[in-house]
Amino acid sequence: MALTTDRATPRQGGSQLAGKAAASATLWGGGMVAAKTDGYLAPAADTAGMVVAGVSAAKVDNSAGADGAKDVELWSFGIFELAATSITQAMVGQVMYVVDDQTFDDVDPGNGIVAGILVEYVSTTKGRIFVAPYLGTLYLGVTAAELGFIDGAVAGTLTASKA
Repeated sequence: MALTTDRATPRQGGSQLAGKAAASATLWGGGMVAAKTDGYLAPAADTAGMVVAGVSAAKVDNSAGADGAKDVELWSFGIFELAATSITQAMVGQVMYVVDDQTFDDVDPGNGIVAGILVEYVSTTKGRIFVAPYLGTLYLGVTAAELGFIDGAVAGTLTASKA
């Protein structure tokens, strides 16, 4: 279910990036953010043409604004612990797809919006995924092991914060 409030999203590493909010969008802190076809950022969803850019660092309410009226700070190039629909340990290294702004799954719900690559299985309803801006446009069948993630073993610790 899509976010209706900020969520504490544990993350490991990452770089802060900036972008512009889409018109009428509310992006929740800790939620996945995607660029729409016009380049403006909105909550990630299984919507044709969206490309995940990262995880929102804080809430941005542009519900009454025009495209670009508000700036969005987001984290990317990192590993984020997010909700999953139904995953298994055997899926580590596989591409995961956006269900909504806090949930991913191994099954494409319809529009092929790549959330990231599963690097650690936590439970059937929670996993850690590597998220990079526009990974979905670059994905060419490269496995997580080929990117350097082996069996989900990632050095360091995740820290829970509203980024």
